[in-house]
Amino acid sequence: MSAIAEVLQVAELETVQGLAKRAPDWLVRLIYWMHDQQVAIITFNYDTLLEKTFHEIVVAELGARLAPVRLNPRALYPIRFPIHPYEQTFAMDWPTAELLKLHGSVNWFYSGAAEFFGEPIEYVPPKPWASSTDFLARRNDKLPLIAPPLADKSAHFSHESLRYLWRTARNRLQQAERVYCIGFGFPYTDVPVNFLLTESRGPHQKDFFLIDVDERVGERVKALLPKHFNLRLDFFGSNWTAKLPDFLWSIRPPERGTDSNPEATDKLRCWCRHRLREGGDLQCVRSQPGVYLISEVSEYGVTIIDRQIRVPYHLTWKALRKVIDQVRTSGMLPIWRLEPKYDAVSVESLLGPWYGRACGRVAASLLAQAEVVSIVDDTYIGGLKESFARSAP
Repeated sequence: MSAIAEVLQVAELETVQGLAKRAPDWLVRLIYWMHDQQVAIITFNYDTLLEKTFHEIVVAELGARLAPVRLNPRALYPIRFPIHPYEQTFAMDWPTAELLKLHGSVNWFYSGAAEFFGEPIEYVPPKPWASSTDFLARRNDKLPLIAPPLADKSAHFSHESLRYLWRTARNRLQQAERVYCIGFGFPYTDVPVNFLLTESRGPHQKDFFLIDVDERVGERVKALLPKHFNLRLDFFGSNWTAKLPDFLWSIRPPERGTDSNPEATDKLRCWCRHRLREGGDLQCVRSQPGVYLISEVSEYGVTIIDRQIRVPYHLTWKALRKVIDQVRTSGMLPIWRLEPKYDAVSVESLLGPWYGRACGRVAASLLAQAEVVSIVDDTYIGGLKESFARSAP
């Protein structure tokens, strides 16, 4: 297993160096979407390229210089590891995607014993993309926890944490609305994976998007895929990296709940539509000029695009109107998300999940431009603090 891990680490290092030590734009956009939607990622790969890219996400900005704080890759795993003194644990429990590495990982270590039930799995943080070297710290007394590429991997599934990952993967597939399968070859001999798909039957048939470039994979999937999946080939072919992120970011999440004050929402819609111009810049709170482009202003709401990573923010008028209500009653600036515990945070704690933090800034700027509230830069506490001078709508 050590030899396999070393080969994988060399390949990972060559990949990073071949990309000039920078994650490709399409991958960054895909990872931002996964982080924001908090999707379940089931992977059979051992490498840490996904973790490296998630580490590129800035989840907070601290201090007078607004130093970026990046997502801790530990937050991706549903299992817990012993914490070592040298590890940075900030943002370890940040809301993000869920990464289920069913065959283990090159940065997980164990004793190498044939039976290791109950043994703590040691975690080594992966190096960032910009690192000049990418070899994981060697453990003289430990081996990388990876299931070898053999038909029988049962010995590696005796550990309770690995079994938990497989149970979680089955549950996530059962609950999923859509499944995107990227680059998996569907070998006929991989009985555990075939069984996992068979056991993932949910209450409804779900779309299964096969994303690959090998026609032979398509034929195998047609023969192996259980009937409760509806096979889709929308992104099959060599140009999927250009099409898939655009498609995912074009899906607007449904608004939840009814509008308790539609007249106020209509008034805000009129204000903003007179002040916002498609194709223009939006100066957002605590961001450099020219970062955000106003892409669309419609009856639905406003869409802002981050020019740096080409990720859109879809803000509905109802959501923005709720910002006004919140500022009026409590001086709190809502971060508009589906999860109740992230519905609102105080302005000095505007450090929520990436999309919520960005939406909070955009919403504040929109409200300032619509003359609903005026925002005055007062001072910084923990990186962000704004004083609101309220004006009646």
